[in-house]
Amino acid sequence: MTALDAPSTECRDIRNKTGFFVDCNASESEKICSYFQTAELKAGDVLFREGETGDSMAFIISGKLAVKKETEFPGKYFILSILGPGSFVGEYVATAETKNPIHNATVAAAEDTVIAILSRNDFNDLLEKHPGAGIKLLKTMLHAVAERLNSANRRLAMVF
Repeated sequence: MTALDAPSTECRDIRNKTGFFVDCNASESEKICSYFQTAELKAGDVLFREGETGDSMAFIISGKLAVKKETEFPGKYFILSILGPGSFVGEYVATAETKNPIHNATVAAAEDTVIAILSRNDFNDLLEKHPGAGIKLLKTMLHAVAERLNSANRRLAMVF
């Protein structure tokens, strides 16, 4: 993993290519970027495994991640979603107040993917030291999670 140096080309790319910093000014987005570590995943690489503990979340810069649930058949998965640039995964374990939270799904690269990783400790540090930027990031995340919930509700309504 590689740290992002703010102000950086990578941070500007994240700001321009994704919706992570839609409500942030350049200074706030650079503060957030200073907490990110970037990583490259090859197609098929597993980022998180269902049932394993974790302490970080990942923001997709480029590429796609598949979010999958295990089925009762060993090695078989149900794909919940394919997420692309501007999306994020692992928000539960990064924001949980419980000790050793577990991932509720497996996340793997559907294609070569670049991500920005934010650990729980860094996320808490961001909120403490830069509350304005942290709250704007939280609001962006909350909006995205609400959209996911609305989408899931619509799909469930079609089943019943």
